[in-house]
Amino acid sequence: METLEAIRPALDVVASSLAPSAILISVGLLIAGLQMKYTALVSDLRDLAAARGKDGGEECSPAEGGAGGGDSRARAEACRAQARSLLGRAWLVRCALVWLYGSTLLSLLGSLAVGAAAAMPSLAPLRGGVLLLVLFGASLAAVLVGVGYALAEARRCFDVVAAEVHDLAREGVIDPALLDPKEGRGDAVRP
Repeated sequence: METLEAIRPALDVVASSLAPSAILISVGLLIAGLQMKYTALVSDLRDLAAARGKDGGEECSPAEGGAGGGDSRARAEACRAQARSLLGRAWLVRCALVWLYGSTLLSLLGSLAVGAAAAMPSLAPLRGGVLLLVLFGASLAAVLVGVGYALAEARRCFDVVAAEVHDLAREGVIDPALLDPKEGRGDAVRP
């Protein structure tokens, strides 16, 4: 037992410097998921641009010299709306990523401050000081802001699905009566 008591201060330092690890792991998973979503949004934008180029610009811009029929104009407007939606979602994901990366940086700085305080006795006041509380609080606040942006993007993602369902109903692919809220949310997409 004496050996355990002898190394207790070292164990306390290690425990306090690793405390942000739970936040780092969860934020890391959020970052990975959002990075994949961001990549998918960029890919969707590239596909949209490629479709426009393949059709000679007619698909997405009848006003700029396209075929100009009513159907073509509707497709062009839908294409512009889709591009605006994708760009808005990409901006929300980017903001979420920036805040989550900032949270990671603040957590790492807090861990480094604890480690530096353990290694250098002159920095011992840092171990339990206000600096660590500020870094930890700022890290948690950055996580909350990042998650808020991620939630806003998730809500926007659902809006895109709802718009697609309405387009399918307008084109006659699904029964427009299924869009009635009294019928239930999931009925609109069932075949």
